[in-house]
Amino acid sequence: MRIITEKALKDAGKVYGCESEIDTFVTLLRSIEPKNLEELKKTFSSAEAVGKTTVINFKGNHYRVISAIHYNKNLIHIMEVMTHADYSKNKWQKKYKVFG
Repeated sequence: MRIITEKALKDAGKVYGCESEIDTFVTLLRSIEPKNLEELKKTFSSAEAVGKTTVINFKGNHYRVISAIHYNKNLIHIMEVMTHADYSKNKWQKKYKVFG
């Protein structure tokens, strides 16, 4: 899978001190070519569609990656990486107009 805005992942790794987990996440993303959410779940069992986005947990559910995936183009656009606590505040849903 091609990753757009990989910088957001790298920056989050530095901010949250999880560079090795981000590297593993990136390696896994690059190695797959899912055709839909169900295939993505074979690699990332936590992946879920939330409105028009796909949310993937990593590092034992401590962090969330908010993304837009274009399965037909094998492309993932990383919109934001945040802690589970920040995700739970749901401000990101308004920011990205998830349900509107």
